[in-house]
Amino acid sequence: TPADAQRTIVGANVAILFMNLDPQLLIRRAEAIDDRDPETAARLYENALQQDENHPHVWANLGSCYYRLKDREQAEFCWAKSIELDTLMPEPYYNMGCLFLFLGQYEAAARFLRHSIELDSDNSDAYYNLGIAAEKLGNINESLAARRIFLTRIWTNGDQDLCKSTLKTVHRLERLVLQQMHPYRA
Repeated sequence: TPADAQRTIVGANVAILFMNLDPQLLIRRAEAIDDRDPETAARLYENALQQDENHPHVWANLGSCYYRLKDREQAEFCWAKSIELDTLMPEPYYNMGCLFLFLGQYEAAARFLRHSIELDSDNSDAYYNLGIAAEKLGNINESLAARRIFLTRIWTNGDQDLCKSTLKTVHRLERLVLQQMHPYRA
């Protein structure tokens, strides 16, 4: 239809405009719309990478866009590329940990989340997710430690319902630890 043809022409003109922009400008524009429109943000990040593919933050952000677009294979590829370019950047490790947690691959999730925490011990969510992965693996002590850290981090300024829920989980895990230490006390 003529309307479709017009949209195609406009889209092509926008793509040409993006290709000629400074990569830093593309990145800033993509970051500004990342949460609202991950598809457009992904195109902007991809265009920036066409001009210079050695930006670990852009790869990490592109992976997050793909994740929001439910393309988990592309998300994993982008985060792995980000890690390859900068092994000291915690975000792609955290994102990979969350992806593997979602996929039920708890060993991989725990490994990536632990590494994320080694690089950024202030990421409360990494402790929360590590607590889940560790419990799924039967590592009750690690799960308990991770959830306690998470709880102390969010206690004063966090979501109170999440605090209560996490506190209940901590109490449940403490009871499991006690049962393991003293199996005849129940």
